[in-house]
Order: sequence, then C-alpha cells, then structure tokens
Amino acid sequence: MSRCPATQLSLEYLRLQNKVPWIVERLIPSKPFPKRVDLFNLFDLLYLDPDLQQIGFVQTTSWTNRHSRKKKMEAGGEPFRVLWSMPSARTELHAWRKVDGRWEVFVWESRFSYTPFSQGDGGMVILQSVQVPTMAEARAMARARERGIISDTCPDAREGRTIRRIS
Repeated sequence: MSRCPATQLSLEYLRLQNKVPWIVERLIPSKPFPKRVDLFNLFDLLYLDPDLQQIGFVQTTSWTNRHSRKKKMEAGGEPFRVLWSMPSARTELHAWRKVDGRWEVFVWESRFSYTPFSQGDGGMVILQSVQVPTMAEARAMARARERGIISDTCPDAREGRTIRRIS
C-alpha cells in the first residue's frame, strides 16, 4: 500500500475550495533524527477563507491514523478550546483514504458538547464528522469558478447554507 500524502492532498483540496492554505508544520533538524513540530502541537495547516472571512486550522492524517489524531485534538487542551470559542476560527481534521483508486477526504470539525457530569464548566470540545464536497466535486467547482459560470448562489456543504456571489 502506498503512503498517504495527506498534507499535500489537503493543500490541493483547500485551494480547490478557494481557500488560501499555509503549511505550519516545521521540520527541526536534530541529531540523530529530525523532528516534526506542529502548530500548538496539533495542526499541520492553516488556511484563510476569503468567502466566509474565517481562518481555519487543519490536522491532516491517513485513514488508519484518524482515531489517534481525533483523540490528540480532543485532548489538545487550552489551544483547541480557545480556537473553538473564536467565532471566525475553524478547527478541522482531514483523514484521507483511497477508494477505487481515488483519494477521498473525510472531515471532522470541532463542536462544543455539554456534559452535566463533567468536571469544570460542564462541557468539552469534541470533533464531529461533517459532510464536505468530494475531491472531484471540488475540482468541478474550481473549474466553474475559473470559467466564471458559477451561479448566483453556491451551496456551502459544511453548513447547509448558500453564499451569495457579489458581482
């Protein structure tokens, strides 16, 4: 089985959705082995969404590592909770796998869960699966955007709402 190029796939996927991504994972040279360091020890990518005027933080992984990354993000502590509470910030987990020879993405976004018996203020931030366009749909939308044939409203699959295009 081939290795999953999750970061590169997420970069392409975000660009196809008219977002501006940036790699925030860094390679720190050290002996005998170099070390990879994520932003807040959680995120590999950061993106700007000019359509929704939001900033997003993405952890990318392969399908087989999704559970460990989900636990890592949910246990991420203060940075994860602070980012969730900011209205213009999104935190996402992208898990990639090959289906019929094509890469497919599954996305989880952070949500607040109120649990009356938990310690502290009674709630915690969890990751919840969301429906997003497939890679093929994202490519088709990008081609339509380049040709200028996007209709006046474009469905936003993440939130089930439409965005009006201002001419």
